[in-house]
Amino acid sequence: MGEGRTNALALESASRRELQCLAKELQLCRGNAKSDVILSHALQFLSDNPSDGEQRVRAALAALTGGARSTTAVTSPVGKTTPSRKTKAANREQVEAKSTSEGEQSGSVNEGEMAEQHAHEQEKATALSKHSSSAKNKSVVIKKAIFAPPKAGELETPEVAKKPEATPSPPITKPHTSAAPAKTSKVASQASSSSDKATTNPRSALASLENVASKKVSVSAARKDVEALVDSLDDLSFVSESRVRCSATGHEMKADRGTILAYTTGKRYLKARRLKCSFAQYAPMFVAYPDEANSDMLWCNVTESAIARDRKRVEAHIAGPKYQKELPLWRVTEAAKKQAAEEAAQRRADRVEAAKKRRLAVATKESADITDNERPAKRVAIDRSRG
Repeated sequence: MGEGRTNALALESASRRELQCLAKELQLCRGNAKSDVILSHALQFLSDNPSDGEQRVRAALAALTGGARSTTAVTSPVGKTTPSRKTKAANREQVEAKSTSEGEQSGSVNEGEMAEQHAHEQEKATALSKHSSSAKNKSVVIKKAIFAPPKAGELETPEVAKKPEATPSPPITKPHTSAAPAKTSKVASQASSSSDKATTNPRSALASLENVASKKVSVSAARKDVEALVDSLDDLSFVSESRVRCSATGHEMKADRGTILAYTTGKRYLKARRLKCSFAQYAPMFVAYPDEANSDMLWCNVTESAIARDRKRVEAHIAGPKYQKELPLWRVTEAAKKQAAEEAAQRRADRVEAAKKRRLAVATKESADITDNERPAKRVAIDRSRG
């Protein structure tokens, strides 16, 4: 029971690479499976094969790490660093002994050459120790339960004294900083920088105000130009603040000077205006068709019928018997309408004038009553002052 527990602990401390290689070698599961899955399959393999399971696991890990070199178990960070230091010291002692022996044998060698050789040997020893320590760090860490512990003579040399173990430095934990204060500080810094810019750059603020004022002036000037252009053409009118309509063609466009000029110089508008001007001599008997969609038609007020916008058709309609019969009656009706409109306008003007006179009379009467009511009070006040 104890041995199985030690095997489980050893497998739990194995690295990810060791577990993957173990899974591939023993065909426990997929090599890219999770470490927990590989570990559970390995423990199941050990329980299913109590006789040779442990040996097969050792053989697989030994083949992975390079045989006897991987049998040296390292259980702590101190154990990892101690062999490298001791081997380094042993190499240094060997180099020193070799240099002294060579100095005794060859006395003709000067001290400068010996120093250079000694430094060169030390560099080689340090490079060798670094290489050995890096190779040992890369090797697989295996627990004592699976592999036999190393002998004391293999790790330590009698010539070198043991050095005190270095106490591991406590891990430095960085304080957790939340992202919200950083954002707020950034926003605050941006606001402060913008306020500083606004306060320290009065010229830029003045320039921006001047730009806004110039834009307003330019917009008002452009609006005045558009209004003047629309007023100069009798068939253009404003539909809204930003739209203009042409009564001759029924076209709507943007209230822009360039757009209006481009349309009024086009073929469609010029043709419609030419036709309108050519039939102006037949007014008021013939006028434009009430529906602007039928701009190619005219409306005859005498016969109350639609006529094609063609000079021959209009002249033929005028020479027709129906038009000649209705024309005198239409003229009488139009004259009566005109007279009635004039009389109505005169009556309206008379009513307005009479209302003005009445209001003026009422106002003068009220002012006279006010003055009459105020005079006795003044006399009483004067009499009291005299008495």
